[in-house]
Amino acid sequence: ASNHLSYLDVLFLTHFLFRNGRAPRYIGKEGVFKVPVIIKAIRCSRQKAEKHTWEVHTRGRSIVYTGSMFLCLQVSSILEEIALKTEIQTG
Repeated sequence: ASNHLSYLDVLFLTHFLFRNGRAPRYIGKEGVFKVPVIIKAIRCSRQKAEKHTWEVHTRGRSIVYTGSMFLCLQVSSILEEIALKTEIQTG
């Protein structure tokens, strides 16, 4: 198992493993794969999407969008496609 400090570490480790006859296998945390969908749903930066995923991971919830009911329903449906529980609060 290896963690990385920069994006290049993955390339160096892959090269090292191949040169030594090993096939590398990589896994990613579930939150990493949900970030692009959050970006799509709420039209935000990657940094903001990562902030929301961290907040959900540590606090159990995050307010990701505030707007009209119509837009909240759109955002909710996109997030529910990837099995994220959503809640719309009014008033």
